[in-house]
Amino acid sequence: MNNQVFLASDKRAILSNGLVKDNYKKLYPLRPKLFFGMTGIAEYGLHVYKSVMLLPNFDKMTVQEIINSFNEHYSQNDINSTMMIAGIMDDDEAFIWSKNTHGDVRLIKRDKQSLSYSINTNNNQDKFVSKFRDEIIKSEGFYVTAMRKTIEYASTIDHTISNDYDLILI
Repeated sequence: MNNQVFLASDKRAILSNGLVKDNYKKLYPLRPKLFFGMTGIAEYGLHVYKSVMLLPNFDKMTVQEIINSFNEHYSQNDINSTMMIAGIMDDDEAFIWSKNTHGDVRLIKRDKQSLSYSINTNNNQDKFVSKFRDEIIKSEGFYVTAMRKTIEYASTIDHTISNDYDLILI
C-alpha cells in the first residue's frame, strides 16, 4: 500500500469576504502524479497556485524546484491558510510537503515500513490526527474509509469543514 498516495479534501471554502462556498475545489493537478492542495482562505491559496503555474519555466521544473517556487510565493502573513504539494518525486518516492502562513514547513517522505500521512487543517489538528489513527484501526487498514470517517467527524466539530469531499489516488 505504501506505493500509493491518497489525497482527500473537503469542499468548503471560506472566502476573504466571509462568504462560504460548499462546492469549492481545493485539490489541483500540477502534473501527472503531483498535486497542490490548500486550506483556509481560498483566494490566497488559489492565487499562489496560479502564480506558480504561470512561471515561464514551469514545464521544465523538477518536483523540488516546484516545491521551492511554492515556498517562495507563499509568504508568512496574517491569513489563516495552509498549502500542500503531494505526490511522487522525480526519484519515484512519495512525499507530502506543506507550509502554513505562520511559516511552519513540513516534508514527509514515504516510510516503506509504515503509513505516512499529513492532515493539514487550520484548527483541531490533534483531534483529527487522533480520529484518523482510530479509524485506520477500526477499518482494518482501509485508508479511504479512515479518511472519509475523519472528514465526516471534522465537519461535525469545525464549521469551516464540509462533509462533502474530493478524493484522488496518485
